Amino acid sequence: MTTRARKRIPCFALGAIALLALGACHDDGVAPRRSVPPIDQMTDLGSYVVEVNVKTGQILTHPLDGAIAAPPGVDAAFFGAAGTISHTFQLEGGAPSAGNTYTLDDHIENVFAYPIGTHLPHTTGVFPEDTMGVYVYISIPPTVTAGCTPSATCKVAADSGYDGAYTFTSATPQPYMFFKTILEASDGTPHKGLDYTDQSPANGGTGINYFRSLSFRASPGVTNFKFGVAVRAAIVKPNENRWLVTYVADSLPNRVGTSLADLRSEPDWRVHGSAGAVVDTSIVTSGCTTGAARCFRIESTTPTTSVPADSITYFRSDSLGTTDSAYVATTVAVSNLRPSPSVFFGMQDRVKQILVGLSSNRVGFCDATNSFIPGGAVAAGTAQNWRVAKFGADSAVIYGNGTRLVKIAYASLPAAPAGPLPRPFFFFGNRALNGHPNPTLPTSEWTSLTYEIGATSP
Repeated sequence: MTTRARKRIPCFALGAIALLALGACHDDGVAPRRSVPPIDQMTDLGSYVVEVNVKTGQILTHPLDGAIAAPPGVDAAFFGAAGTISHTFQLEGGAPSAGNTYTLDDHIENVFAYPIGTHLPHTTGVFPEDTMGVYVYISIPPTVTAGCTPSATCKVAADSGYDGAYTFTSATPQPYMFFKTILEASDGTPHKGLDYTDQSPANGGTGINYFRSLSFRASPGVTNFKFGVAVRAAIVKPNENRWLVTYVADSLPNRVGTSLADLRSEPDWRVHGSAGAVVDTSIVTSGCTTGAARCFRIESTTPTTSVPADSITYFRSDSLGTTDSAYVATTVAVSNLRPSPSVFFGMQDRVKQILVGLSSNRVGFCDATNSFIPGGAVAAGTAQNWRVAKFGADSAVIYGNGTRLVKIAYASLPAAPAGPLPRPFFFFGNRALNGHPNPTLPTSEWTSLTYEIGATSP
């Protein structure tokens, strides 16, 4: 996360506690991710202290005490006040499982008067198609408080089973769990809203009981321990004014399903392509731009006289309005391009489409027929870092390696594709090459792609 992103994220500062010394935040059971989770658009919603008595099964949860300083290395600005997220813990089985592992079910409830986990306004209980999701993470590492004197033989640590580890608020990676969902606004009754329910008939059976299980492994002599837990999530409009989504190409962005297991995946992209298009994608470890270790390759299939090369589009629907500013920035290497646009990225609101196409020698704005708009294209050069910015309803500009290349008035952009209700999207991919059978396959290798609503540059 950049310093700029930290400064613009609203926080609820109270400080933290010193008695939970910052030690090893995780052991070998928690595998760090290979890339940064796409959390730059998230707001940190505060940390709570959880006190566990493993002998009695009693668990006490309370906000951090602002009168006590933060542990060494922990940024106190990212710890919050009461009235943000409510946590209700339960110790599974009241006893450890094999290896002195204690599992705590953390039922979380949104206490705000507005939803979190998305910036899209929506009808309560009717989820938007794409959400940014919610992170639950160990903000302060577990520490022994009774039973034995903390030492190499008397300790407690986050166990395996977490989705990864990331430096949310500390220089030491903190174990986290992610689930792709929305916590609806509080209905004023604890544990009875759509964000926390037993799905009983009395509640209409429409709610979801949001919980994740946190696992800890303790030495045999431990009877009590403490840790800090926090939630980070996007906040719905108009309670925040900038939202950033980042794809780092260390794994395929394909949405694979809607099962509960799939809903644990981090912000992903839906895919639309011609027959066989999806199998033409892969994560590669060579030839990536800027020396990146991995990148996402899209290689169109060999066309014939009757079947064109594959067209494949990755997209996320998002709340982009006509007057909103936004940008899409990407680092991509291309090869075997045709004189007509072969690789593209961009966005559309409900009125206009902002489609940037790359051909063998030009870059520019395209229309629905995959042709450059008159006056909207220039020589492509050798740029690999591209950005297209939408300045509200005024204009759109393409940048290559940070240099402004071409500008077009918003009114001159093509209309968003017709439909019962045009939807705002952000997208990237390869274009079909109708009428151009070619044994050399247009290829794009994407190192990363970012879009942000509410800004025209990172």
